[in-house]
Amino acid sequence: IEEETSDKLKITFLDMGGHSEYYSCSTLFMKEKGIFMICFEATKFFQINPSILDNAYFQQIGTFLDHISEYCCTPIFILTATKMDMINKHRTSEEIQHWKKNLHSDAMDHISSIATRSASI
Repeated sequence: IEEETSDKLKITFLDMGGHSEYYSCSTLFMKEKGIFMICFEATKFFQINPSILDNAYFQQIGTFLDHISEYCCTPIFILTATKMDMINKHRTSEEIQHWKKNLHSDAMDHISSIATRSASI
């Protein structure tokens, strides 16, 4: 954990490195407001079987959207695809753009669903 403070802003960087052991204690580091960068491996999203794609989304992104939204009232999410160089070797730019739009749409639908559930509580 690295912290930096100015007169108006306190920044804390926490890298869980994708380790599930840190998932359960991650709420100790969450605040009421925050910007959360969720990094995920892009190569896992170029699967042929759609059920694998759904599992990859929830495991690498959806779980964290749910978890963060449960403890942080006003989160800001940044989704960051890693290993894009591996994708660029095997896919056209049109395929990548299509994939990014679908992923963005899925994440927005998911966040809307979380907001709707939260509003009804």
